[in-house]
Amino acid sequence: MKASVHLRSIRLIMHKLVNIQCILLFCLIIISMAEGSTLSYSASSGSLQTVPAVTFVTQLYSQTPGVKNSGPVLNNETTFPRDFGPPLRYRKGIPSKGEVKVPVFLVDFPLEKHTDNETANDVNNKFFGPGDPAQFPYESVNRYYYRSSYGSLNISGKVYPWYTASHTRDYYKQIPSGERILVKEVLDHFAKLGEDFSAYDNNNDGFIDCIYLKWTGSRDPDNLFWWPATFLDYGEITKVSGKSVRTFSWLPYTTEVYKISGNYTDEIYRPITDIHETGHLLGLSDYYDQTRDKNPYGGLGGWDMMDQNWGDHNAFSKYLLDWIKPTILCNGSSTYVIRPLGNYPDAVLVMPGACNGGYQEYFLVQYIKPGQGNYPLEYGNPVWPFNHGPFNKSGLMVLHINAATTGQGGDFQFSMSTAPKLLSLVEADGKNEIGEGKGRYKGSWDSSDFFTTQIFSPVSTPNSSNSHGSQTGIVIKPLGPQDGGYKVFIDSRIH
Repeated sequence: MKASVHLRSIRLIMHKLVNIQCILLFCLIIISMAEGSTLSYSASSGSLQTVPAVTFVTQLYSQTPGVKNSGPVLNNETTFPRDFGPPLRYRKGIPSKGEVKVPVFLVDFPLEKHTDNETANDVNNKFFGPGDPAQFPYESVNRYYYRSSYGSLNISGKVYPWYTASHTRDYYKQIPSGERILVKEVLDHFAKLGEDFSAYDNNNDGFIDCIYLKWTGSRDPDNLFWWPATFLDYGEITKVSGKSVRTFSWLPYTTEVYKISGNYTDEIYRPITDIHETGHLLGLSDYYDQTRDKNPYGGLGGWDMMDQNWGDHNAFSKYLLDWIKPTILCNGSSTYVIRPLGNYPDAVLVMPGACNGGYQEYFLVQYIKPGQGNYPLEYGNPVWPFNHGPFNKSGLMVLHINAATTGQGGDFQFSMSTAPKLLSLVEADGKNEIGEGKGRYKGSWDSSDFFTTQIFSPVSTPNSSNSHGSQTGIVIKPLGPQDGGYKVFIDSRIH
């Protein structure tokens, strides 16, 4: 209430001060140099002055996503209630929380039989079990998502014995909807053997939530039929155990590593592609530009499991999946200690007036630390080793989100192939290498994109303008590590 009085007073004098915007920006620069200061207009003195900022250190539950306040809840901060999630077109797969059971089928072909090393036991271990510790944090689908969801999601299920398809790979590729034909063939086969699939309808809505079908043979980059994909709500494929099947993930058995030489090489089974496709089944879209040659560069620069299969899911994805509930700063200024996203459900949503969070434009602040959760202590990505610089420091990551939806909330208005992007990484070093497709790794992230000492403000490079180029007035000032997290001062007042 007090802040709104000050703002009305400012508006009353704006017509008297021709250069008031320049004055405000100058004051903002000076103020940002001093920790814990905010800008206020005093009606009694008729002048702008600095006042101490309210200190508000966020403490979040480490086991259950949600905000726990160590101090009073301020009127300008809120935790968004659960009416946010993936748009309707993506809500066709598995639940994001609870015990979720899924089936995994292994298929070979008359001319591409599986080897002795390609076993159902290996897949079971790397899907539902502890997996291979040497592949951490991608050692198993279960372990990865249990960590990413802070214990909210536990994926279990069954890996079925190898099934040899009735026809060659070429047959399924050449007929219309060959994927559907093969999925139906496999399900009908096991149904005739008496298998009960009803347990895979986790929400009891009459649909099996998903199936995973893993096939032998190479991926074919020149023919997307043999390429990992997830089909959501494909129409009824078949009906088994009284349940309709419409959603499936289509995957190779092996992980093919793209070598720097440009050749695809088969490797042992690693579940990293299965982890990515599970993100689609949960309702997440791809975070890479699929029409990069026709649209502006930008986005996350390879950072994220839904971009180039690297690291953890980001705070926006976790917000969509109800694994975190960001603290929302929509009109005010506060100081926070944000703990590492890998291990804790901490994030701050920042945008003047965005008090409802969710489906609109805002900045999302998270703290990234190597070795925490699903963020590995390594250089780059083992699948795409040439794409990234060294991941060797901690810092604040600022994501620019444009999450407005189409009518009836069916889809996001923006994607990774549009301008603006659905989400993009704000590059703290100001080089805009991701945005322009430049740098050593041609548009990829590196650790210099984290905010450690740089101030994000209306006059910084990059600055805190919105996607239309209008000033938001947002200031994000990193203050350094504290209590296992990262301390940051944020100003997000309505001006």
